[in-house]
Amino acid sequence: MYIERNVEFIAKPTTVTFSNNGIVLTFPNGIKATLGYGHVKHSAEEFYKLVRTNLKWTVVLAKKPVVIDYDEVMPEPAYDVADNILQHSVPAEALIAGLGYIIKPEVMWLLVPRLLPLIKTPRPIHVWQFTKYNTGKTETGLMFMKLFNFFYSTSVPTEAGLTYDARTGTYGMALVSEGVVFDEVDKWSPTKIMQENLMSFLPTLMEQGAVIRPTTRRTFIGLIERRIPFMFLGNLQFSSKDRSITDRERLKEFLSGWGDMVGAIADRIAVTDFVDEEIYISDYVSGKVLPESVMMALVDLVNKDVKGLSLPEPSGLRGRLKRHAEMLYIALTALGLDVKMEWCDAIVVNGFWEFMCNLGGRYV
Repeated sequence: MYIERNVEFIAKPTTVTFSNNGIVLTFPNGIKATLGYGHVKHSAEEFYKLVRTNLKWTVVLAKKPVVIDYDEVMPEPAYDVADNILQHSVPAEALIAGLGYIIKPEVMWLLVPRLLPLIKTPRPIHVWQFTKYNTGKTETGLMFMKLFNFFYSTSVPTEAGLTYDARTGTYGMALVSEGVVFDEVDKWSPTKIMQENLMSFLPTLMEQGAVIRPTTRRTFIGLIERRIPFMFLGNLQFSSKDRSITDRERLKEFLSGWGDMVGAIADRIAVTDFVDEEIYISDYVSGKVLPESVMMALVDLVNKDVKGLSLPEPSGLRGRLKRHAEMLYIALTALGLDVKMEWCDAIVVNGFWEFMCNLGGRYV
């Protein structure tokens, strides 16, 4: 005989599946329960946004567990506090200080590229950064997962895991997250990359986004089209300070080991950053962080300004590189950094070390 009991917990579902009987949710604690469509208290679009965050769930543990209630628990963004901070600080510096780091030129070099995916430019900015050890890459990924609802992983992704598993109706991480951080990509096995057929879906996902058109009754949300930013982080195995070889060329050479012989992924990366210098982020920890509510509000306020930004002139580049430079100009401007379009062109072509060379005065 199964004894039913109610449990309450706070979590973000690891999988979301839409079935004929309701929404099947799997949680990190191992519970798998069904939320009947009649218990959904929001519109489809509102629920889709909520389910990408931590919620308080009330579940009846029975032979077939069911969700009977859910409530929001995320702290309300502290806009007044964040606005006051932005009146006295450069947004990029406020965010980096809020993450717990001292503002120094070398810290800006490491962390400004990692802030770019947070900025909601008309097209997402994909970032590739390889550094020495102890530069806070993993900490960045975990903090983004906690604060900004990014998906963090060290594993080679599958197409179904990122987009949509038609066999089960499960929505992938590109549909339930605000961005993706892949860490330790230098350790990805070429064999595993080939097995998952990475090159057949990742370049398209980065360029066109995820487009899901459910064709059965599992259409609680229906058509979804989402473009989200990707950030690839890894450790440098070999260092080179030869600036005659651009970071973009180094990226293409690395990706050839993944079977990307034509630069399909590299062309979709807006910012490449190979940091050969030894910068130990642990030397720059302030011990002070801003509350989650303030960090969320800072990012929201910075993004509200993005729509009002315009380009002073078109990029001098062509094709995707032109688009990358223009999106980069908008993002860096939103972060409060004084930039010129020609500098953004140089960053896109040569690498983010151009940031240190051209954004000058303040950080050199």
